[in-house]
Amino acid sequence: ALQDANSALARFGSARKQLVVARQAEASATRSAGLMQQRRDAGATSSIDLLDVQRQQLSAQDAAAQAQVQLLVNYVALQKSLGLGWSA
Repeated sequence: ALQDANSALARFGSARKQLVVARQAEASATRSAGLMQQRRDAGATSSIDLLDVQRQQLSAQDAAAQAQVQLLVNYVALQKSLGLGWSA
């Protein structure tokens, strides 16, 4: 039981780190999309370039959402391993 709890805690910690990285990537992609929109509005870049950056932004948002889900799954697993709820 202790080994299960340690493993669950390690997975939860790893998921937290992955979520931080994913949220940073999402913020960066959002800034890039905003800058590209300004460039497009000024006529300095094409709509295709803007769409590509927006696609990257959506991909980063998706990755952050998946990381959030994984964190929650690992949280529940940790709680179960400690006997704190979510009966199996």
